[in-house]
Amino acid sequence: MDVSRDITAKPVDERSRVLRKQKETSLYLKQLIEQGENIQQVHLPEDTNWKVQEQDEEEDLPHSGLESDPALTSYRNQFLGQDHQNYKGVDPTLGIIIISVLNTTTGEGQKLAQLIIRLSTGSLIESFQADDVIEVEDTESVLNLAKIVCPELMVEQLELLISPDMENIIVEYDDKIYENELRRSYKFGVLYQEVGQVEEAEIFGNIGHSEQFENFISTLGEKVSTDNGRDYIRTIFQDYSLKFHVSTLLPHSSSDNQQCKRKARIGNDVVCIVFQSGKTTFSPEIITSQFLHVYIVLQPVGSDKYKVSVVSKSGVPDFGPNFPREGVVQVNKDFWEKLFAKLINAEQASYKTGKLAELNLRYRQSLLNKMDEKVKQDSSEEEQQDRGWRSWCQVL
Repeated sequence: MDVSRDITAKPVDERSRVLRKQKETSLYLKQLIEQGENIQQVHLPEDTNWKVQEQDEEEDLPHSGLESDPALTSYRNQFLGQDHQNYKGVDPTLGIIIISVLNTTTGEGQKLAQLIIRLSTGSLIESFQADDVIEVEDTESVLNLAKIVCPELMVEQLELLISPDMENIIVEYDDKIYENELRRSYKFGVLYQEVGQVEEAEIFGNIGHSEQFENFISTLGEKVSTDNGRDYIRTIFQDYSLKFHVSTLLPHSSSDNQQCKRKARIGNDVVCIVFQSGKTTFSPEIITSQFLHVYIVLQPVGSDKYKVSVVSKSGVPDFGPNFPREGVVQVNKDFWEKLFAKLINAEQASYKTGKLAELNLRYRQSLLNKMDEKVKQDSSEEEQQDRGWRSWCQVL
């Protein structure tokens, strides 16, 4: 090895590293297929930031269906209209935090202190057994409990928030975060992979597709034709509107081997279905995208079953409902409900890591700052009103 050359070599930029990994993975998948070995449905190289979900179908994840955050709904459902307190703190790193405290008693007479903590990193909820109720002025106890829930807090003191419109301001914040985290409209990608295809350009370049894939997308939802030729599949699941960008339904370019327009559409989605026409292997490393975080890979087994694997970026937390890795599942109503719930939960989980988490972080910071401004304005208007009444009383 020429050590001097290694020392003086320029560092490889991230784009070059990704493209090199993409090429290496494609070559390795091609070798596996040519050797005719018992290949897995999804293959990951040793050096990867992706993982395959390993949960058994029976394993009990926190949520088996659509997932929602109780920290965003409990204030409206439990605190609103009840005697409770709200506090504000400022953390040197996390910024503004808003804490709501509700004293309750169980049916057995056990006193509980319920806390909702709103941070730029997310909202948290926790209940603590208490010997007595937490008094309004006891900010030290509130802060100590908050630091148990969130040990990284470096807030030194809390301010009791007394504003006539405080409840509405908090509800508005919680509702906006809830709507952002569990939206009613979603867009997903759908890629068609022929047997033996191991390169991005091959997959995005497919013009036609198999009868099994046609049956899949026709069951997936209703085909919507557009004037620009960018047809898509649309379906309604419970109260959610789901839109699917299907690669073989998007315009194909004979002059663009990379099919950039197709990739721009699907590569900007967060979650993507990969439908394999037969026994083959897929790796997320062969697709370059900053936004795609989860792939749900389906492979037909006979005419009424699919082999399923779910692969996600390493930072994405596990999400339900579960499909066992490379498990063969019956295609029925239960399968479609699980698949749609899995897609929605996959996108929500993806927003908890990487660049997507940064976008959510900035959004929550902005809303917390706006909430603080509204509280100050509301308190200032009330103070001015009080001064006006006092002046009027002095005149009388």
